[in-house]
Parts: sequence; C-alpha cells; structure tokens
Amino acid sequence: MKILVIEDEPKAAEYLRQGLAESGYAVEVALNGTDGLHAAANGDHDLVVLDVMLPGIDGFAVLSALRTSKQTPVLMLTARGKTDDKLRGFDLGADDYLVKPFQFPELLARVRALLKRGQPGAADPSLKVGDLEIDPVRHRTAVKTEPVDLALEARKVTDYLSLVAEERALQLQVVGTAPPISADRLLVQRAITNLVSNAIRHASRQSEISIQIASTDHRATLSVTNKGEGIAPEHIERIFERFYRADPGRARGEGGSGLGLAIVRSIATLHDGKVEVVSVNGRTTFTLSFPTAGVRLPA
Repeated sequence: MKILVIEDEPKAAEYLRQGLAESGYAVEVALNGTDGLHAAANGDHDLVVLDVMLPGIDGFAVLSALRTSKQTPVLMLTARGKTDDKLRGFDLGADDYLVKPFQFPELLARVRALLKRGQPGAADPSLKVGDLEIDPVRHRTAVKTEPVDLALEARKVTDYLSLVAEERALQLQVVGTAPPISADRLLVQRAITNLVSNAIRHASRQSEISIQIASTDHRATLSVTNKGEGIAPEHIERIFERFYRADPGRARGEGGSGLGLAIVRSIATLHDGKVEVVSVNGRTTFTLSFPTAGVRLPA
C-alpha cells in the first residue's frame, strides 16, 4: 500500500513517514501544497494524509482540486479543532479528520480503516465515487445500485458526525422508517452527510437536529431539520446551485465550499429523486426523496 503525506513541517513529515514506513507502508512525502497536489493527481497512491495548514495552496484547496479527478481516500490533519474546519473538509470530500496533537496509534488505526474501504486512485480519465462512474470522453454516467435502507444509513452518518455535533452542544436524532430504495450506498451516505453537516453548521447551539425517515406514494423520504437563522426567501431558489452561498458576506474559510448542497441535488437526480428545502421562522428542513417501487432488502 502506498501513502502520500503532504505536510509542510519537516519534523512532522519525517515522524509520519517513519511511523508509516515501520508499519509496512510505502511512503512518499511532499512538503507543500503545490508539490502535494501534483503528486496526488499523477500518482497511484492508496491514501493521502493531508495537512490543512500548508503554505501557498492550503489543504482545502488541494483536496478540492484533487476531487475533480480522483477519489483517493484522504485523511486530513489540522491543529485547528474548529467545527467549521471539519465540516468544510467533509463538504469537500475528506474521508476522515484528525486534530493535532494526536497519538500515532490513533492515526494508524484511521489509516487502516480508510485503506480497508478505499479504492486506489484511477489512472484513467473516468471519475468514480462509490460505484458511480462518469466518463468525460464518452459523456456517459453509470451507477451500480443495491437496496439501501435510509434509516440505517442515516444512523451511520449521525454516529460519524456525533462528536462534531457535541462540540456545538447539538443533539442528533434519527426517527422513522421507510421501504428500501435502489441506490448507490456510498453516494446516499454522501448526500446524507452533506445535509447533516449543513444542519450542524447552521443550527443554534444547544438545539436538536432531527432526521426523519418516512414513506409516501411509493417514495422514501429523509428530512433533516434544524433551528437557526433560517434561509431568506431570495436564497431558496438558488441554494442548490454550485458555489452559491446564502451568506456571501462571511469569509470563505469560515463556512462551506458552496458545493455540498449542489452535490446532494446531483446525487438525488441521478437516482430519479429530488431534494427540496423549506425555511420558515428559523426552522429549516431539507427533504430528500427517492422512488421505492419493487425494491426489497436481501434476506
């Protein structure tokens, strides 16, 4: 297994290189974002360990650029434990996040977990996310599907984001059930993660975020509701556009990338579903819906 470490602090980079090498991995090191992005985009690494605070091109920019061509698993490292930083990383497609200082055994455990579920970066021009494949040469999109339980996937996401929610004194609650949908499991997880991350970012402290699963008219729905400032009516129609942000006055580094909700809409559309939003009196609800006709979970 080949790991790329992008870390600008030489002592930290050597610490990671030595520890990972002694654990049996082939390790390549890049000491800045420019070299790291070039290595990640052109190499055949199984995992990228990426520091956020890099000179010139920071870790977020490296991740964003990398995700346009590859889905190599990325473990982000940062000395900043701010919730918004973590959510921004997840929004851009990070697979895991580790706050410095950390114990090496914890990093090694996360590396092993990511490598078990990750796929090596593809050298061909197609873009893969889970079982979704986009071929820019043939202009063709294909996705492999399986029966997916929305309630089960929602609980996986809330377990994953529970520590981030606790930092803001938020409670995550999943309620309800629905018939299974036919979908790419990883893409559905990504859509739910983006919606819950968005709710965590904008919810009032010490409030509850509700994830409601239901079914109606041969469709399964997942609704994520939070209380906060809400979304102004003039932003509702554009909220799912790429790079559109309802709070343009806030610094880019303090919020999301403007891609998270656009990704949710793309995933919904790919599965003949849709995503809608309603925001009234500070209570905002995003609802994903997918067809369920004829789908059965395996025995």
